[in-house]
Amino acid sequence: MPASLLASTASTATLAPSTEAERPPLTELEFLDTCVAEAVGPGATARPGQAQLAAAIAAALAGRTHTIGKAPTGVGKSMPGLGIPAYRAALFGERSVVSTQSLTLQDQYLNKDWPAIQRAASKHLGAELKAASLKGANNYIDPRRMAHTAAVILDDPGVSFQMLSALADTLPRLKKAKADDYRVRLQKAFGPHIDAVAVKKLLIWAIDRQLNFDAPGDRQSCDIVHSDREWFAVAAMSAEAVADSDKWGFETKAQEAKIRASEADIVIVHHVLLAIQAAKGLNIVIGNATIGRIDHLIIDEAHTLPSAVRDQGASTFSGASFRRVENAIAGVIDRTDRSFRAWANDGEDLAQATEQALGRFTGKRLTDLDHPLGVLEESIEGWIEQGKSFLPSGRGAKNPATMIAQGRADAAIAAVLDALASTGEHRIGQARWVESPAAAEGERKSWTSIAASPVYVGGMLRRQLWLRELNEIGDESVKEEHLAELPPLDSELDPEPRISVRLGVAAMSATMSPHFGFEAKLDSPVIAYDSPFTDQYAASCLHVPAASTPELMAELTDAPYGKPRLSLLKHVSWARAHALRMAQANGGRALLLTAKSNDGKALAEYLRARLNVAVYSQWDGEAVPVITAKWKADETSVLVGTKSLMTGVDAPGETCSLVWIDRPPRKPTNPVDDARVESLIEQNFSRFDAIRMVYVSDAALELEQAVGRLIRGMRDGGLAVICDPRLAKGTPISYSELDRQTYMNPFGKFGVRFAGIDRAEGYLRYRRQLVRASA
Repeated sequence: MPASLLASTASTATLAPSTEAERPPLTELEFLDTCVAEAVGPGATARPGQAQLAAAIAAALAGRTHTIGKAPTGVGKSMPGLGIPAYRAALFGERSVVSTQSLTLQDQYLNKDWPAIQRAASKHLGAELKAASLKGANNYIDPRRMAHTAAVILDDPGVSFQMLSALADTLPRLKKAKADDYRVRLQKAFGPHIDAVAVKKLLIWAIDRQLNFDAPGDRQSCDIVHSDREWFAVAAMSAEAVADSDKWGFETKAQEAKIRASEADIVIVHHVLLAIQAAKGLNIVIGNATIGRIDHLIIDEAHTLPSAVRDQGASTFSGASFRRVENAIAGVIDRTDRSFRAWANDGEDLAQATEQALGRFTGKRLTDLDHPLGVLEESIEGWIEQGKSFLPSGRGAKNPATMIAQGRADAAIAAVLDALASTGEHRIGQARWVESPAAAEGERKSWTSIAASPVYVGGMLRRQLWLRELNEIGDESVKEEHLAELPPLDSELDPEPRISVRLGVAAMSATMSPHFGFEAKLDSPVIAYDSPFTDQYAASCLHVPAASTPELMAELTDAPYGKPRLSLLKHVSWARAHALRMAQANGGRALLLTAKSNDGKALAEYLRARLNVAVYSQWDGEAVPVITAKWKADETSVLVGTKSLMTGVDAPGETCSLVWIDRPPRKPTNPVDDARVESLIEQNFSRFDAIRMVYVSDAALELEQAVGRLIRGMRDGGLAVICDPRLAKGTPISYSELDRQTYMNPFGKFGVRFAGIDRAEGYLRYRRQLVRASA
C-alpha cells in the first residue's frame, strides 16, 4: 500500500467525541434501552444478558475487532444485533450486514424488530435510518419465468414481459382463463402434480407485485398457499434468473432488492449468501460494488455458518453429470439432430469410462497422489466444449422459454466444469473421496461419484467475510490499525501484498461450541451471557438413567472383547419402553427425539399402540409445520421426530413439559469430518482431542439445542431426559470423562438431576398433580 495513502487514511480517521458539545446524545447501552422501550413499552429496559451482549458488540464494532457470544434463548439477540449497528450508522455513518440462519428469522429481523430500532434512532439520535433485506434470486419473482408461464396458460408463445406495459396488458386475459383450458398445458410444462389454480393465482399476484415498485415480490411476502413446484412457475433458480446484465425495460424484484440494499444503513441477509461468498470467492454481499461499502458484520445463529460454507463448497462428479449436460443442451436445440445424437453417444461412452475409473477407488479418501480420472479429464473437457458449440452463439432469443432453457444449459455446463475442477486434483484444506451410493427411488442406475468439500473453512471466512478490500474512495476514515495485509494472489503477476480493511464482527448464538473461534478464525473467546430463564431451569429436572445394577447392565450391553459396551440394538428396545413410561407419567405432553430416523418411526408406532393420547410424528406425510401445529393445538399429545426437530420447535406451557432424547446425535464417520479431524491433528492436537472437537462437539451442540426445547418462556418447565446410560458418571460403559463433560456441561443449569428411572417417573406424576391443583 502506498505510504501516501496510509498517511491520508491515518490523518483523516474519525475520532471519538472529546468535548461536552461533541458527545453523543446517548451511549450505546442507553440507546439500547430506548430500543427496548420502543419494542416493549415505556419504562422497559434491556435484560442483563442483553446489555452484556450489547456492550461486547459495541466494543467489537468500535475497534473493528471480533466478539463471540453464547446468548441463551430469551436473551433477545436481535435488539443488540440491530441496535448497536444502528447506533454506529447514526453517529458515524458506518454500514453493517446482519445475517441470520433462516429466511423466517431474516423477515422477523426486518419486519418485527427493526421498526422499533428505527423509531428509537429517529427520536433519540435524530437519524432517519434504513434497513433492507437481501435474498437469493430464487426467492424473488422473475419476469422471464412469469412470461413463460403466462404463455403456457394463454397458449400464446408471443407473450413478452420486457416492458411493464406488457405485464399490465396480460392481466385481464389471465383473469378470464379457465383452469380446464390450461391445466393439461401446465402439467406438460411443469409436471403432473402441479396445482393449476394455484399457479394462476401466483402469476396474477406476481404481476401485481412487479407493477408496484414498493412491493417486495419475494416468496415470504406471498400469502397464497403453494408448494415449491408452483413457486418456480413464477420464480427461477438463481442460475436461470434474469441477470443484472440483461436489458429490460424495468428492474426485476431481485434487482430492486439490491438497489434498496445499496441505500440501506443495515442490510439483512441469510447465511446462504455469506456461505456462497466464502466458498466460491464471489463478492455477493461484502465487497459487492452495487451494495457498497460495509463496515461491520453481525451473525446470528453463527454456529451454523461453517457447515453452510462446507455445504456450498461441496461438489460431486459422476457418470450422471454427462446426462445433466446433455439434457440441458437438448432443452435448447433439436434433440433429433444427427450430430447432437453422435455427441450424446460419445457422452454415454465417457460416462461408462468414468464409472470404471472411479470404481477402482470406491470407499477411499483420496490423497494428493490420487487422480482417479487421469487422462479422462481432458476428454471430458473436450466433450463439454463440443457440446457448447450446439448452443446458439448470439443468445438473442426473445422467447421466454428459450431464454430459460439457455440459462439452464449455461448453468449446467458451468456446474459440471466446476465440479470436475474441484474434484480432479488435491487442494489444501479440502477433502476428496469416492463413494457408490444406492440408487435413489425412480433412478435407473446408481453412479459412483467423486466428491470434494472444504474442511477447515476459517481461512475462507477470514479472507472473504472478516476482511474486505480497501477502497481509496469511501475508506478515508479507516484507521491504520484497522488494516490487514494479505499475501498476493499471484506472486509472479502481482507481487504486491493486498491491503484489506478489518470488519467489526459479532458472532452470536444460543448454542456455541467452545472451539468456534478457532474453527471460524475469529480472534475472540466464546463469552457466555446470563439467561433470563435461570429460575425456570432451577425449577426443572434432568434425568440421565444409569446402568447401576447388574441386571440393567446385562439388559443394555454386550461384551465381545471382554469389556462391556452399550449395544445400540438392545438400547433401542429398552429406550422405547423408557419413553413409554415417561410419556404415561406425564399424560403425554411430550416431544420425543431420536438420533436416527428409523428409530423415530418405530418409536411413534410403538407409542400409538400403547398411549391413549394422540401421537404425531414428522413422518406422517404432511408438512412439518402442519404436524407441529396439530401437536401445539392438543396439549396432551406427543410429537416424535429426529434431528430436524431439535431446533426451531417451540410449544408453550405444558404442551412440551417433557423432552426425551434417546442419545446424543453423533454423526457416523464420514470423509469431511474425518478430514476435519486430520486437519486438527496436523495442527498438533492429539487424535482424541481432535475427535472430541469435531464429532463430539458437533453432537453436543445438537443435544444442547434439543434439550433447549423444554424451556422457551417464563412459564415453561418440566423434565428433560437424555436416555443414554453412557452419560452417567463412573460406570463400566460411561463415555470417557472429557467426552462426557463435553456433552453434560451445558446442563448444570438444571436444579435437580437424577439417574433413577422410578424417581423420574415419580417426579412427573407429582408434577402433574401440582399443575392440576393450581389450574
